[in-house]
Amino acid sequence: MYRHISTGARMHRCFAILLILLGAGWLKAELALEDFTPTERDFELFEVADEPGETATEGNTFEQIEANSQWRSLSLEGSVGLIGAKRTMWSGSVGVAIPLFTSVSLVLRAEYNMELGASRAYRPQTRGLLFEPCIRLHLDFDESVAFFSQHGLSAIYRFDYFKLDDRVSDSDRGLVSSFALGTVHSVGLEFGERTWRGFVETGFRTSFVLVQSANDDVKGFKDDIREDFRFQWLVLRAGVRFYF
Repeated sequence: MYRHISTGARMHRCFAILLILLGAGWLKAELALEDFTPTERDFELFEVADEPGETATEGNTFEQIEANSQWRSLSLEGSVGLIGAKRTMWSGSVGVAIPLFTSVSLVLRAEYNMELGASRAYRPQTRGLLFEPCIRLHLDFDESVAFFSQHGLSAIYRFDYFKLDDRVSDSDRGLVSSFALGTVHSVGLEFGERTWRGFVETGFRTSFVLVQSANDDVKGFKDDIREDFRFQWLVLRAGVRFYF
């Protein structure tokens, strides 16, 4: 019994000493905090930046890309291209783009198509004049690189020349003329300075003949030419745009 009481008394004394030590430590900390005077270095350590730092995704959001396109102004362009159809043709075009909204422009293009092959009795030599009013969406991913897509209407006036007699070099030529309407769609990349930029694009064009006329000697070819209009692949168009 004596040993049991002695052991309990020791435990109470140890517990009391621990409480006294904790109390003394707390009192010392309170006094130290009251005497604390923050220095300039302390403010630098705990200062919160007024502006958050850039994140890894900053500059890649649609809002930022759209803001990058606000500089665009009136532009003029010229281009050459390759048209894939039943009869492959080269093309040359000029156009003007008028900004409507931040990333949207109205584009008016005039194009001339030319087949390089010579006219023969059963194979025409094709020429075409086109007018295409389009809407262009452009997104500037960088100061010198932009993506664009173009969608609109296509009006085509086309001439197909047939040589009436292969045996006579200067014989008259039969003519089938056609007027067609359709749509045009293309996508591409634009690159360069803000005052001028090069571009490349590809796409396709659809069109349907509305009116046709032909010489009596070549009326039989009208249906074949009508079929040629259904679809054209804009294999490649490359050119330059000047901004004002």
